[in-house]
Amino acid sequence: RVLGAMKKQSPDVHACAMTLAYSGLRWSEVSALRWSSVDFDAATIAVERKRWKSIEGPPKTGVRRTIPIVPELEAALRAHRVRLIAERRATALVIPGDQKKHVKGVSVAWSNVDECIVTIRKAENG
Repeated sequence: RVLGAMKKQSPDVHACAMTLAYSGLRWSEVSALRWSSVDFDAATIAVERKRWKSIEGPPKTGVRRTIPIVPELEAALRAHRVRLIAERRATALVIPGDQKKHVKGVSVAWSNVDECIVTIRKAENG
């Protein structure tokens, strides 16, 4: 229900939440995730960097790793990519954003994150 509410509120927030929920990546790793690290053919994500408050570096542990992409996440990421291209907002980053705004270290482009949080809480409380 929460992911459904996020999708209605903001497809960008939904893509970020799906990536967090289905990959186990940290906020900082999702904010630095590039399309070049997503291999749809092999169904994997190469975790090569993190971004924290606009500063990019190696993952927290210092170890690069490869994780599998489950079908639910693959479908969400493919749809997200198609939407970004159609809206002419595609960048190298999977979750493009305004580097001056951060939510737990993830750069966000959404103008009203508070509204999304309210939507999530309403979905949680039924």
